[in-house]
Amino acid sequence: MDKSYKVAIVGATGVVGRTAIKILEDKNLPISKYVFFSSKRSAGKIIEFKRRRIRGSRIKRRFI
Repeated sequence: MDKSYKVAIVGATGVVGRTAIKILEDKNLPISKYVFFSSKRSAGKIIEFKRRRIRGSRIKRRFI
């Protein structure tokens, strides 16, 4: 059975979030789905992950 992960990173545009994204890229884990959340100020910012450009989503209170 192949195992894959669903990953969400809160604060993806900040220093810690960018570091977490870099680690995930370096480890080359089998990620089937990923979502990057950012603050209202950084919402919509483009985040590069595994040669893809993903638009960061604004974190909303209902997700917390």
